[in-house]
Amino acid sequence: MRNNTLGKLLALLLALTLVFSLAGCDEPAPEEPKDYKYKNVIYIIGDGMGEAHLDAGELIYGREYAFRDSFSKVMVNTNSLDKKGVATEVTDSAASATALATGVLTYNKYVGMDTNMKELKTVMDTASETGRATGIVTTDTLCGATPAGFSAHSNNRNLEHDIIRSQASSGVDLLIGQYYDRYEEHATDITKNYSFFTEYDRDAILAAEGDALCAVPIESDENAPSLAEVTSLAIERLSKDPDGFVLMIEQAHIDKYSHDKDLSGAAKSADSLNDTVEAALRFAEGRDDTVIIVTADHETCGLRVSTDPSELSSKHEKVGGGEISYEYSANYHTDTEVPLYTWGFEYDYSALATFSSAELIKNFEIANIIDSLIKIENE
Repeated sequence: MRNNTLGKLLALLLALTLVFSLAGCDEPAPEEPKDYKYKNVIYIIGDGMGEAHLDAGELIYGREYAFRDSFSKVMVNTNSLDKKGVATEVTDSAASATALATGVLTYNKYVGMDTNMKELKTVMDTASETGRATGIVTTDTLCGATPAGFSAHSNNRNLEHDIIRSQASSGVDLLIGQYYDRYEEHATDITKNYSFFTEYDRDAILAAEGDALCAVPIESDENAPSLAEVTSLAIERLSKDPDGFVLMIEQAHIDKYSHDKDLSGAAKSADSLNDTVEAALRFAEGRDDTVIIVTADHETCGLRVSTDPSELSSKHEKVGGGEISYEYSANYHTDTEVPLYTWGFEYDYSALATFSSAELIKNFEIANIIDSLIKIENE
């Protein structure tokens, strides 16, 4: 009797096992790519770039930057917060990068933090949450203020060691910036989460497993890769993600040369930015799922240029002959409005809160626009 009961229990157990096993026999289907209306955002920032810097590039190099006519355009106010919390301060690159990355105004020198030193969520974080790949490319070092605003948190842009440690755990999938040996000092932190490169090897960077952080020469000499070339690499790598990507690209040297009142270098950097926009367009044209945003964090040193060689105080030769005149009217950043050029989408800027204008917006509103674009899914 006892053996018979035991046999019945074993039979019941086998039957139940079979039922559960048949119920779960179907393997879960692989996750389908999310059907976002805008999969990809290419966000290009000219550090220090006012309209006159673009004018200088066009005039000196004898080129028309097509994006200035073919993209939609509004102007952007860049002021950061003063200590009373009012947006009247001439911004530095840290506060402006934070606004452009997070949609929140803050104090000068703060990166990725609000005025209460609370860490802020960036467009990179939003992109990651939606399944997209994320990337940052800059001609500056990665711990520079603009890339730091998108990938780190600190109440002082000069705390480079803290910023590097913060970036090493940022979760941004691809970080490429100008070589800086300070990154090698933090190799132990970096290699916990990233394939780490200190030399530019396009094929190796494309093939690297997992995330990659690259402190490599960019536009440092005639043999170094251009920003446009590195941008193409980043797009090729990030676009492998079926859910799309958000990529921020900074041409940092418009600002750096302008601080030295070096029009030749600033114009060359503006020309590099135009080449970078063209590289982005080569990927985006023919697609309806990609947007390109081109703007600046602020204007540097009040540049003015004229086609009349006698109008302004200094002269500069044009490539191919002839001269323009120019002058810098300030010694630091100014609160001159900067342009915002967009491609691939339409937006009602007059619906934004700050100015309720179709012609002028506030810098932090650009990050909010990006957030709204990458959260929209097809019906």
